[in-house]
Amino acid sequence: MGESNLLPDILSEAFLTEHERDLVNIVSGPLLQEISHARHKHGPGNTPQNAEMPTWKKLAILVEEVGEVAEALQDEKAKSLERELMQVAAMALLWYASLR
Repeated sequence: MGESNLLPDILSEAFLTEHERDLVNIVSGPLLQEISHARHKHGPGNTPQNAEMPTWKKLAILVEEVGEVAEALQDEKAKSLERELMQVAAMALLWYASLR
């Protein structure tokens, strides 16, 4: 993932609108916290970022998180929904990173 040094350029005004930069600022902290939490809880090799993990297992992890979003919707708990959505985003991002 040698492209991480491009992040400041991508976040510059030339690439993102003010609204898009606000969105990045809103989600980046919680997203990075969730990624860190998942790595700590499961170990770095047990997240979808592991390129050696079978695709079916990555999908199972992601689908499990989506199922937890559905449960949060049924319970109508906003904080729980936010947390579960962030977990979906984190697992999807880690899977994406494994493809790079």
